[in-house]
Amino acid sequence: MVVLLLSLPAAASAVVPGARISRRAALTSAFSGSAAVLLPFAGASATVPAAPAGLPERAGLLSAITSGASDSVVLSKIDALVLLDPAKGRGAAEKDDLAGEWELIWSYGAEAFSPLLTLPRPFRPDSYQYLGPIATDEVGEGRVAQGLVGGVLGPLQLWLSSGAVVSGDDPSVLDIKPPFRLQAGGRAGSAVAKRTIVEAGSDAEF
Repeated sequence: MVVLLLSLPAAASAVVPGARISRRAALTSAFSGSAAVLLPFAGASATVPAAPAGLPERAGLLSAITSGASDSVVLSKIDALVLLDPAKGRGAAEKDDLAGEWELIWSYGAEAFSPLLTLPRPFRPDSYQYLGPIATDEVGEGRVAQGLVGGVLGPLQLWLSSGAVVSGDDPSVLDIKPPFRLQAGGRAGSAVAKRTIVEAGSDAEF
């Protein structure tokens, strides 16, 4: 299981249990067989009814992460918060309401996604997820993206993107589709042209 937590700026007040993205590729999925709790970073537009900032379950989760609690403790806090899912199990179907840039603040099993995320600071890059219009602007219509920047990568941002559609069987699942693409470029909104490193029709080829 891989679990990622994505964070918000201090002024934000929402905690939104988000879509589960099924493992159709090692690219952008990173949520393989998991639940993910999403908190909006700058530019996110979480219009799905959000949990109040003072919610005890939210405070407990963030406190556990900040204090460096064990994985088992953090996972138990996630389980408690997911029970309050404002999307009522339709997280992927509400993906447009969760549009924006999301920052990774905690992960479990990150080595299944990228060995770069297992590096210690200051070598570990920052990780972002892009959904909705910002993803369309950066990687094309109907796609989602993961971005890695900083640390050993310096100012270069690696963009890992794929197609994405809501599962016909489960509205909480976002299925990842080809083509899968790895590009190098600048940060979101920088207008720096991206250079395609790899494009593949299946995750086996990637």
